[in-house]
Amino acid sequence: PKETIFKRTDKVHIVGRTEKEATITIFGNRIYQDDNGVFSYDLPLHMGRNQIAIKVVGANGKESILKKEFVLAE
Repeated sequence: PKETIFKRTDKVHIVGRTEKEATITIFGNRIYQDDNGVFSYDLPLHMGRNQIAIKVVGANGKESILKKEFVLAE
C-alpha cells in the first residue's frame, strides 16, 4: 500500500509482483506467487512502528530486499 500510517486496523495487505521463477521470503517464510508472479502477504500490525523486509532472489541468483515501515496510530 502507498499509505504508511493506519488507524483502526489489525493488518496490512501487501501485494507485489516479481518473476514467477523468483523466490520470495518474508520473516524467513517462503511466500509463493501465482503464475503471473503476483504474491500477497498479510502483515499483522501492533501499535507503533511495524517493519517488514521482503527478500526476492531471482532465477539468476540476484538478490533484492525491499524494506517498508507501517505505523499503527491511535
